[in-house]
Amino acid sequence: MNYNYLHIVNLAILLLFFPPLDIYAQKQNESLKNASYYISLNADTPSKVHDLQEASLSMEYHDRYGRKKEMTFSIYDHKRTLITALVMDKSFGLNHYTIDLRDIQYQWKTEQTYSGEIVDDVGRRHQLLFRLIPAPEKEKPVVNIVVNPLDVACNGVDDNVIEYYGKIEGGNAPYRISWFVLNEQRTELIYQPDTKLIKDPTQTMMIQVDEPPGYSVVLHVVDACGMEQQQMANVICEKGRKKINTLFLEEVEPPVKKGGGS
Repeated sequence: MNYNYLHIVNLAILLLFFPPLDIYAQKQNESLKNASYYISLNADTPSKVHDLQEASLSMEYHDRYGRKKEMTFSIYDHKRTLITALVMDKSFGLNHYTIDLRDIQYQWKTEQTYSGEIVDDVGRRHQLLFRLIPAPEKEKPVVNIVVNPLDVACNGVDDNVIEYYGKIEGGNAPYRISWFVLNEQRTELIYQPDTKLIKDPTQTMMIQVDEPPGYSVVLHVVDACGMEQQQMANVICEKGRKKINTLFLEEVEPPVKKGGGS
């Protein structure tokens, strides 16, 4: 086991990887999805095939005539067999539509080209081509906490100030990062949780804690694909080792649950 030693007054900070604790592992209600990309039905580029990673087709149509209140959007397979015909409301100007292909009773196939077509108010046909492609394999972000002790003492009298910097690699931006500072038993929050949305993984997130040891600092990260990762720094004062002034960082594997649980 490798340790990195720094001279501090009887302080030990242990970095651990754990599953999310109940006190901070509540699901975020806000979605991290990117803004929808709308395929233009007016573009008239029938040779271009649009790749869809999700079973959702988002389109926009600019109605230049406004003569009718509805239009029919027909979807065909590569053999020109009609799959479905959807009647959609429209109005003069720009209209947006999102079709969940999973709501259509059809066995969609990846890498197969489909066509969607409408006929406008003056009888002109507009077509777009699309195909479903497999979603890329999701990779969890790699999360690390960098500790910067500014003023640390274990006597309970002197001031204590430690900075914690978050470092993220991998995964998919943007990242929703949350900092939690828990008591030594990890049953209560010492500070109000701090949550931010980071669009650039090269940005540095930092919190400053002036609480005397012991306590735990948790960095919890959720990327744009919903992949979660976290790291915890456990800050304690070593007892019975008054002559040893060390700060050691140790990476530990997650604990294995007994009884066959996963």
